[in-house]
Amino acid sequence: MKDVRAENQRIRDTYRIRIDTLPLENYWIRVYNKDGKLTRDSIFMDDLDSIDFKPKFTFYNITYRANLIVEPHLEHEYVDFYLDKLKRLEHKGDTFYIEIRDAEAGIISRRGTITINNSLGYPIDLPFYINYKNHLYERLRRTRN
Repeated sequence: MKDVRAENQRIRDTYRIRIDTLPLENYWIRVYNKDGKLTRDSIFMDDLDSIDFKPKFTFYNITYRANLIVEPHLEHEYVDFYLDKLKRLEHKGDTFYIEIRDAEAGIISRRGTITINNSLGYPIDLPFYINYKNHLYERLRRTRN
């Protein structure tokens, strides 16, 4: 176990996770039931800014998008990825594309992990933290009161 701990510490000292935040799409999607089927309508940000528009929590979209890039090049076997509220994950080489959908308003903090195997076959977690302001639900919070 001493060798495993020493190697895990070397791995943690070697790898860094860089977070490259991406812009959000410019619309929300409204989902509602019509004739027994779920239907989707796109609502663009111009409509959201209108005084007449009364948003509800049935309107949603991705609230955070980013690329997580492992540096330097990942030489260990990738095993798993964990992040709360994750809606989409794409993994290509050292880059993880993520999308989060979150109904909380304000400043959001999330802790995630990328799990890899060390050279002895034991899993090791590489932790990362994401902080962002959920702009999409700020207006929803204000209109509910």
